[in-house]
Amino acid sequence: MFDEDTTRGGNVMQVEVLADFNEERISERVVHDRGASAKGSFEVTHEAFDLTCANLLRAPGFRTPVIVQFSIILHKHGSPETLQDPCGFAVPSYTKEGTFDLMENNLPVSCVCSNIQFQNMVYPFMPKPESHIQDNWRMLIAVLTILRTCTCFLSPLMMWGFYKTTGT
Repeated sequence: MFDEDTTRGGNVMQVEVLADFNEERISERVVHDRGASAKGSFEVTHEAFDLTCANLLRAPGFRTPVIVQFSIILHKHGSPETLQDPCGFAVPSYTKEGTFDLMENNLPVSCVCSNIQFQNMVYPFMPKPESHIQDNWRMLIAVLTILRTCTCFLSPLMMWGFYKTTGT
């Protein structure tokens, strides 16, 4: 299940795991259920002609409308907002070329190198289906067994508000 050799079927295995993950959805969203948003604009301050071909980031003074969407990852509607939960944010920028989406999670260690582990990390953080109570022991075991490098960052894993959200 954790085969990371993408040349011999790792991507196919990831698609199968994603399909199983999506089929379990009932009526609520699996992650990023509730949050807040803000509307504004992004203005380029320095030219970046040598770095990108996207007009969004090239011309100084160019303004692009954006909507920043903050959301908590796991807790559903009706749960207390005082529970600690990693959060995420998305910044879609709407341009003539299309939509540029920047999506981030407030986790110091991410599953970028092994995307198939995302679903395996989400399950232990969800409340138990029988009791609807989040089990801290399951979360700790998940961090220790699935992504052992996360143990270096156990205290910053929790969200303390949207103001201090950093993206990885």
